[in-house]
Amino acid sequence: MPRLAFTVLAGLALVAVPQTASSPQTASSTRPAPDANAKPSTGTGSPTPAETLAALRSYAAHLAAAEGSLRLGDSSAARRWLDDAPALWRGWEHRRLLAAADTDEPSEALDGRALPLDGPSRAVAWDPRGGRLAVAAGDEIAVWSLRAGIILARHVCAEARDVAWHPDGRRLAAACIDSVALVDLASPTAPPTPWSPLPARAVAWSPDGERLAAGTDDGSLLLGSAQASGTLRLQRHDGAVEAVAWSPDGRLLVTGSADGMLRLWLPAVGSPNGQHRADGPLAAVSWRSGRALPAPTRLLVAGGVAGLEARPEGGERLRLDRRAVRALDWSADGRRLAVAVGPGDHDTDSDGSIVLWAVVDPPAVESPEAASRTEATSVDAPTEPAEPAEADDPTPAFFELTRLPVDAVDLAFDPWGRMLAVASRSGPPTVLGETPGLQ
Repeated sequence: MPRLAFTVLAGLALVAVPQTASSPQTASSTRPAPDANAKPSTGTGSPTPAETLAALRSYAAHLAAAEGSLRLGDSSAARRWLDDAPALWRGWEHRRLLAAADTDEPSEALDGRALPLDGPSRAVAWDPRGGRLAVAAGDEIAVWSLRAGIILARHVCAEARDVAWHPDGRRLAAACIDSVALVDLASPTAPPTPWSPLPARAVAWSPDGERLAAGTDDGSLLLGSAQASGTLRLQRHDGAVEAVAWSPDGRLLVTGSADGMLRLWLPAVGSPNGQHRADGPLAAVSWRSGRALPAPTRLLVAGGVAGLEARPEGGERLRLDRRAVRALDWSADGRRLAVAVGPGDHDTDSDGSIVLWAVVDPPAVESPEAASRTEATSVDAPTEPAEPAEADDPTPAFFELTRLPVDAVDLAFDPWGRMLAVASRSGPPTVLGETPGLQ
């Protein structure tokens, strides 16, 4: 059996950003920076741990320098830094900075574009094609058009808490303080259809769209079809169910609760399939489900008051971060994990922020689309290098690329990796990255 030792890559705290952001050529002239795109020198077809760590540090440093230039209003310098950034590691965060550099007000663009909604928001979700954004805000569910930049529809939902798109893009499920409701977008003026009278906190459609799952205030898991008939109520938690997520193949369902329990279910038969205890109340759960990911690299990630943890398939709990987690979401390709963190025992920020992680897979299990490599360090001491994982260890590793000063309670990547939608208790939702409907 391979050793399932989880790894976390040394993060942005180790990156030494040049003091001037005027040009990529201002790096040390006595010691050239490593070529992050160079082929490995080991002859094995894979970079050494030192080469991988150097490449990721170089990439993160380029990002930091580009953002610094944009904050100063110097788009030309930012573009030079971004053009010089290692192409192997580029992702959403690179595209976000490029989009800001192409605007007249790059500093303002970095902070995102606000949607035309009043007041705070609770949850956001992109439709399957990425053209519309559903927002749970106040006592309504609003649907915003990316292309037109306007609100298309508003539907009543008392103290809206969560919203989820059906895979066909024609319906929404909403978690309200007094019910679970279904919204038919083909009839924009029709009131939502009640699905359950129980107060709910989380909703999620199965990947095939045949079933809906909802987590309730009283610790129940509701499971049923899109029609209200035959809804199954499974009550296993001792606290409110804050998060619900389906596995990519739809065979498993996971719930995260305020009681600190992570429970797995077999939705086909409505029975439990195991449980795990976290170190504190949970707020978010999600499976890694990037395109063409091999099975060994799939992860179940959960976060809450005590921080962020992951569970590889067949492995034990693995600790990622001790900052309090409010929400999390994966990019469509599975290479980025965005985590909304808030003030907690291990977080000195007075406000919340978004931590962006790069997820890298060992070469032995790498998919054709993936271009990531791994270098290991200790979870408890992330700034000190540790022994690399064994060659046959399929466990992915994480590298903290950057932290965005955004106070978020929910977030969602669009299906194409262009945008990150953010819900906030301090104001209307915003969209970070390429936002053609808001330019």
